[in-house]
Amino acid sequence: MADRATVTRNALARLIGLLTRSHLSDGEALVIPQCRSIHTIGMRFPIDVAFVKTLEPSRYPEAWPSGQVAKWPKNVLPRPVSSGETLVEVIAVVQAIRPGRLAGARGADTAIELPSGKLAATATSVGHRLAWGG
Repeated sequence: MADRATVTRNALARLIGLLTRSHLSDGEALVIPQCRSIHTIGMRFPIDVAFVKTLEPSRYPEAWPSGQVAKWPKNVLPRPVSSGETLVEVIAVVQAIRPGRLAGARGADTAIELPSGKLAATATSVGHRLAWGG
């Protein structure tokens, strides 16, 4: 979905988010941990948002550090999860949310903001599992 992600690490970065940006380039994402809702008030462009929940290693031990994922549904990672990576499950997607709107998902612990159209282009939907970091 993205090969260049910025993670908001403090309250100020969370507050500013993408407000100072005129666009998100293809391959970019903004990851907002501890976030179950977002707003686009004051933004100048639409975005896609994937709301995810982190999967704990103890719940999926076969995925850490380099186990097989064959037992999982077909719409999951195409490879084993490496040690140090974070595994998340998509619990809601919002496509092309325009400026001045609100969106959220009960149960989410992270929001991933992407360029508008990215979720459709990657066929990302609820139930998919994603990994990052490492």
